[in-house]
Parts: sequence; structure tokens; C-alpha cells
Amino acid sequence: MGNHEDKLIRYLNHQKINKQNPIVLNDDEKDIIDTLKSVDIDFLQNMPLIMKFGNIVILHGGLQNRQNIDKVSKRDQAKIMRMRFLDKNHNFGD
Repeated sequence: MGNHEDKLIRYLNHQKINKQNPIVLNDDEKDIIDTLKSVDIDFLQNMPLIMKFGNIVILHGGLQNRQNIDKVSKRDQAKIMRMRFLDKNHNFGD
């Protein structure tokens, strides 16, 4: 699961609520939403955030040192998907 897939899923979840959707899509994202079938949505909703194969870890963004990948909070999930760098103090940056 990456930040783009997460955005589409969050958009679709907001569409189910009868309130204005706070998520703004660009034209490409709108085209994607318009062509998604239920099987595609199910696939996106069930994508793993982290995949482990032995001592190999695969994820979209990045991890901070000492981050426990077996116990990831909702806030940390967002960081993992959107991480671009760690600053000189090893703090998350996007």
C-alpha cells in the first residue's frame, strides 16, 4: 500500500458519507476512480502496508530507526507510506 492507493481508498470511503469529500482528486485520479470495479477496490483495500520475506522487508515509503513494524499505529502507517527522508536528527520528513 502506498500513498496514492491510500488516497483513493480514503476518497471512496468519504464518498460513502453524505458530507462534502475533503479529498481533492486530480484528473488522472478521477479517471482511475471512474474505471475501478468492485474487485479493484477490494484489491486496493486489502493491500498490505508491509511485506516481510525472512529478513527482507518491503514497503512503499520508509521506516525510522527503532520503529516496530509488528505494531504500527495509524499515525505511523501514514508516515511509512509518505516518508521521503529522515533529517539529521532522524526525524520523519516528507
